[in-house]
Amino acid sequence: MIDAVLQLDCPHHVVFISASPLALEKAEIGEGPNRDLIYELYRVLSAKGCTHVFDFRVGQAKEINKFLSAHKA
Repeated sequence: MIDAVLQLDCPHHVVFISASPLALEKAEIGEGPNRDLIYELYRVLSAKGCTHVFDFRVGQAKEINKFLSAHKA
């Protein structure tokens, strides 16, 4: 996600889709193995002037993976 945001050449509204809010919830209280990555993502979004939102699709991991597999570059 960080690499994708770094490639943006102007501010955008970025929607992150995930099947679980757990990593984000843990990072918000300063915990979790992905805390530093999430903080870096926030830093990069801010530096690029981007707004963002997380769209949690709980229980839909298979559907998300299927969609992403069908749209690989």
